[in-house]
Amino acid sequence: MASIAIPRSNTGVMLSRKQRDVTSSGATMSRYALLTRHEVALPASISAGPRDQIIVTLDAGLTEGSIPEWVRPTAEAFADILELGSGWNSYSAQPVDPRAVETAGSLLACIMAPSTPTPVIVPTVRGGLQLEWHRNGLDIEISVNPSRPITVYAIDNRSGQEWEGEWSPDDTTLSSWIQKL
Repeated sequence: MASIAIPRSNTGVMLSRKQRDVTSSGATMSRYALLTRHEVALPASISAGPRDQIIVTLDAGLTEGSIPEWVRPTAEAFADILELGSGWNSYSAQPVDPRAVETAGSLLACIMAPSTPTPVIVPTVRGGLQLEWHRNGLDIEISVNPSRPITVYAIDNRSGQEWEGEWSPDDTTLSSWIQKL
């Protein structure tokens, strides 16, 4: 399993990637799993063969029933994005680098609250991804590329307030923007 060191967590959730082959009745299933002290498979679609999975690790105090609503659709989106091959945009787009998914998962675990809306996750042509929210007059876009710093652009269209910069784990600016969603 590819692990992620998370400096702090608002949600008690950590996302990471793992190659896993779980079989049931001869079919490989479960594209992501829930890890506590033991693994518990979350319901997932059945596939023809093993694939990268998104592993959701919960802090000891959380149970499967208390997983924040944004976690499952985010994990599914990450798994789907990891399946994109070269040229996924009908041109020369690179597949999404799994390190970008791991970095984005670590970032989300740091900034998201249990009630935060699910981000839209968009692959980029250079192997990265973008996390986006467009709601309540706010536009927040986070670019994640494993070979570059995480960058953020946020604007409050109601007040005109803008923020653009690089994200670091000790900066709470992004978390305060996310709380406004």
